[in-house]
Amino acid sequence: MDDLVREENGVIAETKQNLSIIRNNELVKINQPLILELEKTYGRYLFVPFAIPKILPNDMEKFVDYFFSNARRLGKRMSDLAGPTLEKHQVPYVSINSNTANWTGGSFDTNPSSDVYLKFPELFEQIHDLMPWVGDRDFKWSMWSSDHNVPLHRDIGTMTDTPISARIKLFDTNPFETLTLHLDPIDKDDSFKKAWQIPIPNDTNSFAWNNLRTKHKSIFVPSKDNKKFRKILFIWRGTLSSTLQINQYVDLLDRSIAVYKKETLIDTENTVDDYLII
Repeated sequence: MDDLVREENGVIAETKQNLSIIRNNELVKINQPLILELEKTYGRYLFVPFAIPKILPNDMEKFVDYFFSNARRLGKRMSDLAGPTLEKHQVPYVSINSNTANWTGGSFDTNPSSDVYLKFPELFEQIHDLMPWVGDRDFKWSMWSSDHNVPLHRDIGTMTDTPISARIKLFDTNPFETLTLHLDPIDKDDSFKKAWQIPIPNDTNSFAWNNLRTKHKSIFVPSKDNKKFRKILFIWRGTLSSTLQINQYVDLLDRSIAVYKKETLIDTENTVDDYLII
């Protein structure tokens, strides 16, 4: 993607042309006809909670201790849409990653964890059972926890017009939801832009948003009265590359939209042409 237009500091400019180049690069690697149908049907859905039970470790205290004992701050070695390269101490979160073969981690270095699969097999059993579209046993994922504010940004990971940026909130002691989603059409004034605290229902902890049409950010709540506020998010880093995966995902989307009509967020004022050059 050397033809992307960048700012002086190397950051990828948020233009329709750039977002289109990223999307077209994705389409080469996946089931293009089905993804195009997915975009036509679900592109306007900005946020969808998944209608599946909560995915949780059997022993939360043990899991939290494991995560914070093994998570590391990782350097950002490539500029992207979110910002320039960063040294480790500048990165606002700590993380662990899957040990997927030949995965370099995208913009960031990786901190692969092998024994998490052995220590908490129930987590991955639940994910594969309830979210079978994630891929095989070697699928890409990150778990991360911020300890500073995370600025408003789009991820570089996917730019197809679908609610496919999937997350699981495994742990959260914050007094309120710290993650916000921002509708952000390209080349339109602020009257077209909106923001929401993500409306996660009480009976699920997994959800997805449309990374093309929205940006997201999170705030860090400092400790108060000796209480430390922390969150651990599980982030799916894979792609919908097969017909089976796409069909499995569509099935979950349809069920979820039907169950969570109030919480589902929809873009009613913009079309795909406000984000991409098709």
